[in-house]
Amino acid sequence: MSGNDRRERIEAVFQGSLFTGDFLASGIADLDEYKALDDSWLHDLESDLRRIFERFPRELSPNESQTEDDLIWPVLGRLGWTAWLRQQKFSIRG
Repeated sequence: MSGNDRRERIEAVFQGSLFTGDFLASGIADLDEYKALDDSWLHDLESDLRRIFERFPRELSPNESQTEDDLIWPVLGRLGWTAWLRQQKFSIRG
């Protein structure tokens, strides 16, 4: 896949909402953290993420809370994120 094809595919998925397509297609490869990843680690990550997504009950139309518990937090945890806050609930008053 050419660099332009990869960039277009990335832009279609992420729509520039968090990272630019250029960064995800090529710039990220210049980071030391990216260079330190090996094929074995990436294979294990892919396997673990597939298991998380396969267990997620898509057919049951999960609500936001269930999506956070069953999909978002497990993915973030697997990616090594250790600090996050749950969405705060505010009471609505007239």
